[in-house]
Amino acid sequence: MNFTPYQIATFSLLALGTILALWKIFIAVKQQRLNYERNRKQATIEVVSTLRSEYRPLGRSINERFGNKPLSNEDFESIEENYETKTEVRRYLGLFENLAVGVRTDTYDLHTLNMLTGRYIIKLYERFFHYIEHRRTHTDATSLYEHLEWLVNQLKAIRKP
Repeated sequence: MNFTPYQIATFSLLALGTILALWKIFIAVKQQRLNYERNRKQATIEVVSTLRSEYRPLGRSINERFGNKPLSNEDFESIEENYETKTEVRRYLGLFENLAVGVRTDTYDLHTLNMLTGRYIIKLYERFFHYIEHRRTHTDATSLYEHLEWLVNQLKAIRKP
């Protein structure tokens, strides 16, 4: 098959045009991914900032009642007997459970969250671990705070030396 110079030039320009179009698509996809990541990080910063105004007063109130130590069996009874305390503790843990769902569904960024409040979340979970286990075993809610547990495991893995 013999091609004329005109056909060769046409095919060359088509090939070049196709390569340029593919390159442009590649750049657009890459830019979109960068924007997505930036928006996810920004959303993480904003939600943590918003949640702090909710979880700090709850944490202080719980600390006033039980100190800043892991909860004991006596504390479990005290929590369950007092409606206000039970509501505060469940709301406190629920805030972090919801945050964990956001991270797990890629709405929020795990590494940004780790930088902002990772240590706090790990300490919170360790403090309430036995209470959570108690609630899981004494109710039918075996998956209670499972996303928070997942988040803590992810944060610990990031923080390993």
